[in-house]
Amino acid sequence: MFDPKTKKFREFLIPRMKLNPTSILAGDGGKVWMLGWNTDLLIRFDTATEKFVEYTIPTKNSNPYDLAQDKKGRVWFIQRAGNKVTMFDPKTEKFKEWRIAYQIQSALGTIIDANDKIWYLQMVDNELVRFDPETGKSEEFRLPKNKGTQDMALDSHGNIWLVQSTDNRLLKFNVESKISQDFNIPTGESKPNSLTVDKKNNVWFTEGAKDKFGMLDVKKVGEVESKLKVKFKPPKDIFR
Repeated sequence: MFDPKTKKFREFLIPRMKLNPTSILAGDGGKVWMLGWNTDLLIRFDTATEKFVEYTIPTKNSNPYDLAQDKKGRVWFIQRAGNKVTMFDPKTEKFKEWRIAYQIQSALGTIIDANDKIWYLQMVDNELVRFDPETGKSEEFRLPKNKGTQDMALDSHGNIWLVQSTDNRLLKFNVESKISQDFNIPTGESKPNSLTVDKKNNVWFTEGAKDKFGMLDVKKVGEVESKLKVKFKPPKDIFR
């Protein structure tokens, strides 16, 4: 834990050796959640008591990834090898799983929209999926061909952003129009691999190969209409 006021770190030793944690989530009520990539574990850390609790994921060799929490406090994640969407209810301490597809998809990117719909990316089929946990039904949206999607994020307008490492670009998916826009990152071969969206909806991302981080200024991003016409040409200084 890092305290911005004191500028000091505190470290908490994870009880299990070789957990190989892959994701972390600062959740409700001072609870911090993480996943054990090769141990089929969901781990909760209580910042008040400074104690860890482990929960075993029902599916073996699941390779859990990407945590999110909905309005009801339920914790969601993807099983990249188990090929499932998974929900854990802290109140009942029980898991619920839904199969993504019969073919392994190596899915990623668990994000939750304002309507508590779960979004993830099916890497193999190159489809963005909206999953409704109330009905158990999914809706798929085909994306442009891409290489190396690493991370996903949601802005306040409900648009979904993806960062694509091999293609060296950001991709924006408008949920209402079902249209995608791509933005090539000016730094060549920068290998972007993480992104987040701030309160002004600017998109921040890391450039692993160049030891940089960049920002896409959304005020200078044009929207694409359903007739595939751009309202205006994005200026050259769209990135910083």
